[in-house]
Amino acid sequence: MWIYWMVCVLAMLGAVFKNKIKVTDGVPIIKKRKLSIVLTMIPLLLISVFRYGVGSDYFEYERLFNEINATDTNRYEFLFSLLNRFIYKLGMPFHGFIVIAALIFVILVILAIHRDSPYIALSIFLLFSMSFFFQSLNIVRQMVGCAICLYSIKYIEEKKIIKYVTCMVLAFGFHSTSIIFIPVYFLFKIKLDLKKAIPILGFIFLIQGRITDIVNNYAMGNINYAGYIDNLSGTASSSGYISLTINIMIYVFAYLVLEQNVIRERGYLNIQLAAVALSMLNGKIPLLNRLRFFYTLPGIILIPIAINKIKSRLTRIIAMVAISVLFFAYCLYIEGYMNQSASYPYYTILNYMKGTK
Repeated sequence: MWIYWMVCVLAMLGAVFKNKIKVTDGVPIIKKRKLSIVLTMIPLLLISVFRYGVGSDYFEYERLFNEINATDTNRYEFLFSLLNRFIYKLGMPFHGFIVIAALIFVILVILAIHRDSPYIALSIFLLFSMSFFFQSLNIVRQMVGCAICLYSIKYIEEKKIIKYVTCMVLAFGFHSTSIIFIPVYFLFKIKLDLKKAIPILGFIFLIQGRITDIVNNYAMGNINYAGYIDNLSGTASSSGYISLTINIMIYVFAYLVLEQNVIRERGYLNIQLAAVALSMLNGKIPLLNRLRFFYTLPGIILIPIAINKIKSRLTRIIAMVAISVLFFAYCLYIEGYMNQSASYPYYTILNYMKGTK
């Protein structure tokens, strides 16, 4: 996995680059910010764009690309199908889809990080150590949907509901599960202290059987997801319990330092509460871990926001170190030991081209 951590470090260096440039008349702040964004994106894009066969779903997406362009099927989401057909019409191979999907994911996530995170380098580290970047190489269209949803948060804060709805439509166009993010608009508007949060979680726990029935009935009626019911429902995974524990820890930590009266802090905190609620359904809903990504991805911004609220500099440093160690260990287990995303061994498209000669 060394290549991924090398890319992570390079991206983190790009993130802090703007703080190392002296502000002069020739280098205005806005240009420093843009340069930092580009330097952050480049390593992530290179490793994403040039990969071949990396990710357990890689060849499944290649099969879908061929199916969509060989038939008039309407089984798949409209923007996903449209993009595949557009790439084919341009005379590009399947890898064109990989390139465009990587561009969408990396650009939107990095822009969201640069906008909302007080510690950009830490957010990039969390993007890797919380396994989201690895998943973007695997469940490609769902992570594109997640990236669009994360970026859409800016429109909630700016009260631009039309743009927010447009983002939801675009995300839904890549993966229908993006619909689960719609309630976030309302989560930014309500205050949920522990007196409200605990009863809500308790109620969800009590009705989890009913929630399971509703979701599974929907999945059974959807030809694209019905096959997952028998294989994945009803089996609680160890990684799911780990995720539940981690999400609870993140929520409690953030709750102790954030202010409910600050819209951004309240919104991100409530998103994390929803992540806890979803994690409680571990083993009850097929592909729950993938649904949960919509609400756990914003954690790469929530955690730095929470750390930034700590007044003591020493305590902030200790918190950063502790959280970094925790998630690095988590990533080593999930992506290193279990290889959940099948992100290694890493091969490039150049390896494939050499092999075909």
